[in-house]
Amino acid sequence: MMANLYVWFETAEQRRAFVMHMLSIADIVPRNGSKTAAREAEKQRQELQECLGCLDAGATHSPYYRLYRNYYMNQVPATIDRRRLQPWHPLAVYEKGFRQIYTQRRYCHRPGHWLVLDFRRSKAGWAMRCWVESSVPVEDLGTNVPLPEGVRARWYLEYADRVLEKSALAREALDELLAGLINVKAAYPDLFSGSSVYAWERLAFQFFGRGDLKTAAFCLRQQAELQPKSSEAYLNLGSFYMAEGRIGEAVNAFTAGLRIEPDDEFLAHNLAAAYAELGSIRQAARSANDAVLANPERGLNHKLKADLHCKQGQWHAGLAHYRYAAERIDDEGWSAIKAECYDGIAAIQRHFGAVREAERAEKLAERCRTTDATE
Repeated sequence: MMANLYVWFETAEQRRAFVMHMLSIADIVPRNGSKTAAREAEKQRQELQECLGCLDAGATHSPYYRLYRNYYMNQVPATIDRRRLQPWHPLAVYEKGFRQIYTQRRYCHRPGHWLVLDFRRSKAGWAMRCWVESSVPVEDLGTNVPLPEGVRARWYLEYADRVLEKSALAREALDELLAGLINVKAAYPDLFSGSSVYAWERLAFQFFGRGDLKTAAFCLRQQAELQPKSSEAYLNLGSFYMAEGRIGEAVNAFTAGLRIEPDDEFLAHNLAAAYAELGSIRQAARSANDAVLANPERGLNHKLKADLHCKQGQWHAGLAHYRYAAERIDDEGWSAIKAECYDGIAAIQRHFGAVREAERAEKLAERCRTTDATE
């Protein structure tokens, strides 16, 4: 058995024309001027178009798929009259030297309108293969067809994704990844769809971990550009600025995110915290209210409100929100935050002179810290 021959065509029309020539299918014309001859010719045209349409539909639809199973050892059904066979009939194609013929849309990552030819190991099969190889440019056969740059770009994104799974990368490796992602984005921005866009986020965290806030911010802005309906990049960007004490820039980042998703509680929460750092308590309270409205059951938002109330001396409101927060903050992973809620309760109760209630809250805070230390 000879290896399959894969022939690339730019269009389905070019492929069909080649098949017609290869199978010696001439233009169908009436044998004379009679109506009967015209009807016969039209019927043959319909049969041919149906046959070629099935071939275009893909491997298993092809009338020539696995011909060798139908005519093995030249076992031809008695119902077939060889003298009346049309050149596109499966038996006629088999006798020309083909084991099977079918089409596909991709071969070895190369998109196109591919024609797959499997030749019989016979004199007719060898002759047909030689004819095809002499009729088709070498660069249109199999892996001689150039690999599209878009495929290389997609492979690079897959490579970048694997590399960025590592906990820490050398600066040189990070710079190379950055240059590569910039090139892919410039040429094929549509490849950054779904999870692939988060390569920018992971790269940003890598740069931030090395103390390069400027490049980390650049990466997150690339992500934001590719996700115009998502605020995720701005949430991380603002958090980076907060961590570096650049509060004004954090406010701008969180605000930009809220313009995209006004109901995002995390952005509202972080914006409130940023305003509080700046001493803009009124604006902080407004953002904290927005966070609570977005998710009234989230304890962390109520803790933020309690903190703001206490900064303004609003002790009763602060106490209520600390209690509400402590009830809703989960112990698992959040014990330290829950302990801060109980610390706030204890401080307010001492302010009110309620020593016993303050001591009870302090014990609960200590219990939370003990839980956090053992996790």
